[in-house]
Amino acid sequence: MADWTNAELDNVVRQIIKKSTSDKDFRNRVLTDSNSVVKELTGKSLPENHRIKFIENQPGVIHTVVLPDYTGEKLSDSDLDKVSGAGVRW
Repeated sequence: MADWTNAELDNVVRQIIKKSTSDKDFRNRVLTDSNSVVKELTGKSLPENHRIKFIENQPGVIHTVVLPDYTGEKLSDSDLDKVSGAGVRW
């Protein structure tokens, strides 16, 4: 996202969080089409293949974790030995 600085991204996220606590229609738009909200607030579009995803807080959920991309690769036997402790002598 070369067109965006970290400060700009942080600023727009703070704006969105603040406004979404008091404006239900705005909040719904953020949840369904965050890119248009970002453009509305900043006048700048995010790159075509990027978006900022906002999710609602849910009772009982204390952490949200973003998983890395799935690669589908399997560990080699050597790698499996390294993580399983195979060959370790006690």
